[in-house]
Amino acid sequence: VDHCERAADRCFTATQRVVAYGHLGVALLRRADRVGPAEDVGRAVGLLDTVYALTPPRTPERLDAVTNLAWALELRHRVDRHPAVLDRAAELLRRVVEREEPADPDGPWPSGTRNAATSATAGWP
Repeated sequence: VDHCERAADRCFTATQRVVAYGHLGVALLRRADRVGPAEDVGRAVGLLDTVYALTPPRTPERLDAVTNLAWALELRHRVDRHPAVLDRAAELLRRVVEREEPADPDGPWPSGTRNAATSATAGWP
């Protein structure tokens, strides 16, 4: 976490800052998941929310931004048990599934698994 904080402090461009915030947010989530400080979860949600807001839709990085934010929201729900937090995570993930396909036609999936996943879920609402 300290290394990620120092890296974020040294960023010169917005793009560098977004990447650094993403790494710092994930590091905070990992620490919170193991050690449990609630303030790490809150800070991670804020950072990853910023990353999500600054990452353009329909870019490969957007999928990472959404899934990391959803993970942070799930951990926040473990802390505060507020149902709206899980509702937001579910809505973010639903939007990815329905509209925000990765720009890469092969997606982030290993070769061939996207077609298998698509045909396995064909006809689902």
